[in-house]
Amino acid sequence: ESAELRTFIELQDRARRVATALAQQVHAGDRVMLLLSPGADFFAAVWGCLLANVVVVPAAVPRLDAQVDFVCKIIADSGAALVLTDLLVTDCMSALREKMSQTASTLGWLTLEQALLANADVSATADWKEPAASAPALLQYTSGSTGMPKGVIVTHGNLAASIDLMLGVAAIDADSTVVSWLPLFHNMGFISFGLLPLCVGARLVLMPTESFMLNPARWVKAISRFRGTHSGAPNIGYES
Repeated sequence: ESAELRTFIELQDRARRVATALAQQVHAGDRVMLLLSPGADFFAAVWGCLLANVVVVPAAVPRLDAQVDFVCKIIADSGAALVLTDLLVTDCMSALREKMSQTASTLGWLTLEQALLANADVSATADWKEPAASAPALLQYTSGSTGMPKGVIVTHGNLAASIDLMLGVAAIDADSTVVSWLPLFHNMGFISFGLLPLCVGARLVLMPTESFMLNPARWVKAISRFRGTHSGAPNIGYES
């Protein structure tokens, strides 16, 4: 299977482009929902949001009508000002856009491809200052399987503490290679097997969750192919 490669310099450049594009449509403190296909540019989008001083709201791309309703509830509850998506999932967005147009006419829409066309304007991020530890960085939502989805505010301090804690447990460093199939909109996939390795300069190998679900052996093959030093999963991963 083919793989897309991103260096840290490329991720930085793409994050600045996303930040520049977001600054033209939203304000600092706004919530931006990420409905993106899995891959390295997901984290370019995350860092772009943080550079633009907006709050990240990750969610699963809706494939079924029930999932569209679920995402609509998150948009309404979070007060998201904009949805950042990509061309690989635009077919899934038509039903969502139609439904949200009836209740949130001011909701903005932006594709990652459009954002990456923006100039990587250093001046747009040059005055960026480290946010306060108490400032919201992320809105993480529950599955909503037993009721309305509930959002948990994750501050910059919370993120830093989580990463420090996991570093003490997993001992990931710049020489590590982390392999993950976990959904990027879930806490474990987003932080432990996403932000954490990138924050310490480790190599991160992402495979789509669907690829694992269709053939769990692909996970083991990916660990072997990319010489993974760290990987992990909830019980379902090992039971598969």
